[in-house]
Order: sequence, then C-alpha cells, then structure tokens
Amino acid sequence: MQKGGATCTASGAASDGGALLAWNEAKKRFKLAVVMGPAYQQRLRIGKLKVKLIEARYQGMRRVKGDGNCFYRSLLMGWMERLLTLPMNERSLVWTRLIPEVSADLANQMADQARRKELLLLAAAFAKRTRLLCENGATEDQLLAAARKSEETGESLRWLRLVTAGYLRQQSERFEPSVVLEDGTSFEVFCEAEVERMGVEADEPQVQALSSALGLRLRVEYLDSSAMPWSNRSGMHRHVVCGPPTSGVVSGACPHFGRRPTLAACLLFRPGHYDLLAPKDWADTEEWLQVVGGLLQEGGHLAVSQA
Repeated sequence: MQKGGATCTASGAASDGGALLAWNEAKKRFKLAVVMGPAYQQRLRIGKLKVKLIEARYQGMRRVKGDGNCFYRSLLMGWMERLLTLPMNERSLVWTRLIPEVSADLANQMADQARRKELLLLAAAFAKRTRLLCENGATEDQLLAAARKSEETGESLRWLRLVTAGYLRQQSERFEPSVVLEDGTSFEVFCEAEVERMGVEADEPQVQALSSALGLRLRVEYLDSSAMPWSNRSGMHRHVVCGPPTSGVVSGACPHFGRRPTLAACLLFRPGHYDLLAPKDWADTEEWLQVVGGLLQEGGHLAVSQA
C-alpha cells in the first residue's frame, strides 16, 4: 500500500479535465492492448490469458483520471450507470434509503462532530444528485457532463471517502490487522491520512470496506501479480469480488432491504490505478457470480482467484 499521500500517476490513465472518457468506439471488438496504449504492452504480453479473459467478458473500458481518486471515481461512475439498468423501485432505494441510512448509521458512531456534520451534509447533496440523474434516466452524455462538474463530483468522492473511513473505524477489529501501518502509525491516523484525504490512492481494504458499507458488490480484475498480505488473491489472472455475500441480509451499515446485493461495478486494477470495465451482459455476470459466490467467503466479502 502506498504511504505518505501518494497519488495515482499511472501512465496511460485519462488526464483530461473531464476526468472520464467515453467508452472505446462502440460496435468494435474490445482490444485491451489498444485501449491501454504502448506503456502497458509488456505487462499485457505477460498476462495474455488474463487479457483474453477480460476481452471475452467485457465490451469496453472507461479510462479514469489518475489523480489518486481513481477507485472512488470509477465506482461512482460505474454505480450510476448500473443504477440506470435497474427497475425504478430499486433505483429509488438508493437515494431514499441507502445513502441517508448508511450515513446516519456511521455518523451516529462518530465522536468528531465536524466530521459527522460534513458526512450528513454531503450525503443529502449526493442523494439529491443521484435522484436527479437516475429518476428520469440520464443518458451517457448527461452522466459525463455531471462527472465533469468538478466541485459536485469532488463532494461525491469526499462522501465516498468518509463512508469508507467510517466503516473501517466501525469494523476496526476486521480491518486493522490487514493494513500496513508504518513507523508506529495508528489505525486512526491511517483512516485520516490514507482514506479520508483526497488524492490518496486506495487498495483492497478500502475497496472491501466501501463495498460492504454500501451493501454493493464490486468485481476487480487485476493486471498485477504481486502478493498482498490483506488478500488471498494470487497470480496474474486473479480477480476479487468485494462486498456482501450473494445471499442473505447483512446487518449493520449494509442495507440490502431484503434483496440480494447488486453487482454495482467492474473495475480493472493495474499498479497504482483503477479504470472502469463494462460487462457484455450484466445478467450473465450476476449469474456467474452466484455460481462462484459459494467457493470462498471471508468476513463478508468474496475472494476468488482464477488459474
């Protein structure tokens, strides 16, 4: 895990002021090597099988600005796009119940009154923006235009970070052993400096915490073969599914409202950066996840490795 406030500067990450680029050209076969560019040709040659698996399962990749907020930005865009594919009664639960209830639950356990007030204010604003985008079915152009409103997007990213940090604190017994604390750094300082602070990259503990807090599932494809102490992922061809189990209701700040948790987004990770992937068929992806979901369950998240 990067320390000291390192930001994402991965070569090939989107650097335009709009932060998010349109999908690669529609109706053309998705070629990961073409989309990622020459800087990653060697890595892609090493992981040829992984590249083939990604190209077979996904129809495109949205490149995300590499500013240290790429995980949260990828999740935000992917989640909003995913919501637009769901029935209205499921969409509306996000802004009427999920956002306010998760925020209230975490705020009630915050000793810092300023942080508590900020979380609740940002939650109300985020719920309103989500409703405006999703209630009447925003187009891709409208989603991109909303993402390019830097001040509003910054507030949404800040809310996601506060939720992540709040859940890490709430579940400290689960997460504290899995994060790398250097030079005697306390878990509280880690949450403040590495999670709440804008522009600091995220790794799997943050992904697990945010997906669990929101009761969503995230599939992360890895183009990275290094082993990590907080994960049982291994090998170039691995992926990890984070979030609640595929069945049952998890108590606490994981409001499923009696429904099976939704796969909210699929992300591609290469060292130091996340981008957003588009499944060819969400229904097929959900069905596949139900099959593998029982293979390995750890602490409320699924970790699946592919050979």
